[in-house]
Amino acid sequence: AARGIFAWSGNFYALPLSEALGLEPDGALRVGLLHYNTSGEVDRLVAALEELLGG
Repeated sequence: AARGIFAWSGNFYALPLSEALGLEPDGALRVGLLHYNTSGEVDRLVAALEELLGG
């Protein structure tokens, strides 16, 4: 939220799949993009993910 990016984490009601993929107990990251998101917002998201993942 500090960067104006809102995302969710968890298993998103797909616990068996999340467990099968070895994602538990933390689950996965979910980001929703729609037609009203700007290219600048997408760039900001990608930059934040690269920073978090060390890319």
